[in-house]
Amino acid sequence: MKRPAKETIEEKPSDNVGFRLDPELSKALAGEAAQRKMSRHILARDYVVDALKAKETLQDTLEAIGKLREEVQVMRREVKFLRQDLALATESLLHSAGQISHEDASKWAAENLNVNWKDGPGKPRL
Repeated sequence: MKRPAKETIEEKPSDNVGFRLDPELSKALAGEAAQRKMSRHILARDYVVDALKAKETLQDTLEAIGKLREEVQVMRREVKFLRQDLALATESLLHSAGQISHEDASKWAAENLNVNWKDGPGKPRL
């Protein structure tokens, strides 16, 4: 009976993982395992699993932080423009109500609504 060629044999990778530690780390692992009343093999596996999960969690967290930063930048721009709209509306109302001049209304809005027209598209004229 002929054996199949190596190219046709599908080898399943082993689920077992082995590695060596230097004597100092091996001693530290054994001491920690003894304190926890567990085998050093299981403790080492737990450390590897925790490290891999922490890496995934860290990456997810960093991506979420990046998205939040983008959203905060958008919200800051929107708030800036809303403040400018509020200042313009207030100026218009004060002036059209006939209580103060256009210049005084503009001055009041700039002083009381803390609007920096330089950061925006430019102050619209009434």
